[in-house]
Amino acid sequence: MKKHITPFMLLSLLLAGCVNDDDTTLPPYEQLVYLQDFEEAQDNTILDITGFTNYSETGTSLWTEQLFDNNGYTEFTNTTETSAVGWLVTPAINLGIIQRTLRFQSAQHHMPQDGSKLEVFIASDFNGTDVTAANWVPLEAKTPDIYTDWYKFISSGEINLAQYSGVVHIAFRATHATSASGYYIDNVKVY
Repeated sequence: MKKHITPFMLLSLLLAGCVNDDDTTLPPYEQLVYLQDFEEAQDNTILDITGFTNYSETGTSLWTEQLFDNNGYTEFTNTTETSAVGWLVTPAINLGIIQRTLRFQSAQHHMPQDGSKLEVFIASDFNGTDVTAANWVPLEAKTPDIYTDWYKFISSGEINLAQYSGVVHIAFRATHATSASGYYIDNVKVY
């Protein structure tokens, strides 16, 4: 006996061939280990969020809490005519023993041609108070430069922390050569 393909069978075969397993698979779940979105920021105040270390290496400027358009963030602005360097160190972050990734957003305004930069570091030996005593290792991150539009947040990209485990601190170090220039940081997360 000959078997005939009915229209229903033909339609079923065609639709089954169009399904891609990737279309129905969820992306891998990556547990969030740390998040600071600065949403509790008190506008125009010195940053004093629990666990953070706010340190002036050069000059007197410190990181501040800011709000704009219902978005909280932190800012380091040089308020003097001389250069200023300020550190913002996160609370302790426990990476555990599996590979982790750091990501954050940053922006700039009024950057001069030379002398200003935003750097990111990691340390496993920060004691919670003495910023200069820790062994800070630089991390490669995309940060704004003079060609980045003012006030526009950009992503740092995914910063691989695979070579680190256990408890660490992340530090942001802003250097300003002139007054009125500033850096913003927001949405710091480790996953």
